[in-house]
Amino acid sequence: MKKMIVYLLLALFPIILKSQEYVPLAVDDAHWFVAYNDHELPLPCENMWEYFVNGDTMVNDIEYKKVYRFYLESDTSEIPCTPPFHRTGEPELIGLIRDNIEGKKVHAILFEAVALSFCPLNEEFELYDFSLTQGDSINICLSSFIEGDTVMSSAMGTAFGIYSKHIQSSDYYYTSMYEGIGSDFGLFEPFFIPVKHTNTFNTWLYDYCRNDTCELLVNIKNYYYQDDYFKLFPNPTKERFELRFDAKKIVNVGIMIYDNIGRLVYKRKPERYEKGENSIKIDLIKYSPGIYNCVLQIDQNKTVTKKFIKL
Repeated sequence: MKKMIVYLLLALFPIILKSQEYVPLAVDDAHWFVAYNDHELPLPCENMWEYFVNGDTMVNDIEYKKVYRFYLESDTSEIPCTPPFHRTGEPELIGLIRDNIEGKKVHAILFEAVALSFCPLNEEFELYDFSLTQGDSINICLSSFIEGDTVMSSAMGTAFGIYSKHIQSSDYYYTSMYEGIGSDFGLFEPFFIPVKHTNTFNTWLYDYCRNDTCELLVNIKNYYYQDDYFKLFPNPTKERFELRFDAKKIVNVGIMIYDNIGRLVYKRKPERYEKGENSIKIDLIKYSPGIYNCVLQIDQNKTVTKKFIKL
């Protein structure tokens, strides 16, 4: 009987290995630290930003992970781009990502343009294709301006502590793409290395981690979207969204919604709410697709802003 169990496990072992071959990219608590360099400056890095994954959403009955962006500042003011960093401003919902595990591909929806990228906005596109092998053409929008870009090599390796498939392109930029991570240039950043002359720049993946204790950050817990004030969901949304808040902390609430060029498209005068859980539903059917800011006026002159996407 024991021999039969061993034979069965051995028979299943290749199947188990096959299911574990692909390393997913769209996972909660993944962080990408992307650096930007203006080649006119002597410093190695002008500024940095961070992408991080937190939470799920549904678009056209397909599940995605939400990708937020924070801009970063160094705690060492004398030398920019030196860790540790702290986040500045509010998190921006920049896009959505999902893995096609069977096809070994990553799909995305971007809500904001990335410099020099040919990737479309507000519609799904193929972000990475890790099914490629040596000699295959690289037909993704991150490299779409490079004619004839092909795979030079494909092998397993370790990058940023993740053991996965590595793909290197053959033409011009010799870009490395890392399964489960992205590329040398970042997450959504196009494969572009400029010639050093006036008005040229470059981005690169400074660091990556898959947990919520990244050593590069000093305040990584400070991004949970004003949960002490209110929650806005679903986000993105097609027809309506709901605001929920606890009137133990908020008594008077007014609502203003602005479009992406700053026009006021919705206003609700401040009202007093009874203590306890409260919710407000807002219909968005008549509004055009795009990025909006929902501003809550809470108790006298205090405001809280939440960005949302209308699909």
